[in-house]
Amino acid sequence: EIPHEIGNLPNLEVLGIDENHLVGDVPNTIFNMSTLKALSLLNNTLSGSLPSSSKNLIGLPNIERLNLGLNNLSGRIPGFIFNASKLFLLELTGNSFSGFIPDTLVNLRNLEHLGLGYNYLTSSTPELSFLSSLANSSSSKYIVLAENPLNGVLPSSIGNLPITLEEIYLQNCKIRGNIPKEIGNLVNLTTLHLGNNQLSGSIPITVGRLNTLQGLGLENNKLEGPIPDDLC
Repeated sequence: EIPHEIGNLPNLEVLGIDENHLVGDVPNTIFNMSTLKALSLLNNTLSGSLPSSSKNLIGLPNIERLNLGLNNLSGRIPGFIFNASKLFLLELTGNSFSGFIPDTLVNLRNLEHLGLGYNYLTSSTPELSFLSSLANSSSSKYIVLAENPLNGVLPSSIGNLPITLEEIYLQNCKIRGNIPKEIGNLVNLTTLHLGNNQLSGSIPITVGRLNTLQGLGLENNKLEGPIPDDLC
């Protein structure tokens, strides 16, 4: 287990214990370390839930990189994470987190890497409103939400996401409706995965604007009509 006494290190800025055989919970004391800038516990066997926001919790106000991916963590993602304004990497992929993805993502103005894939997260609205919140992150490059039961439609506001965006993974998320034509605004995309959903209608010709695209996944949907010449 991770010893709770780690929280007694008043000057610690970086804590990396990736790729070990750690078990048990993540000690609450870690989330009271105001000096911590990077926390990475990737690929262990950690379990339990993270502490919820409270008046006794500082909540990593200076964190820039938070990687808890590939563990067995569950419960809701605590609100203090979405108030960490300096965060540029948030990686929680491959756990069992549940609940809504909050619109408070809007607070993460410096976020470049968002990894929430392979959990049980949902959207609070059918329009996946949290996606609109990401428009505030002016340097976003990487969004992974694959394998979550989002159960909504892609909003036209997806075209307002930062032009810096390079990779979007939304496969197997129970997304229905049309692919919005505004997707063509994201002209620096190299990867767009929308496979294994319930998308219908036709492929918008605006996909042809994505000149840097290297990977396009639209398999196992309900799309129909011609493949637009613009795609070529």
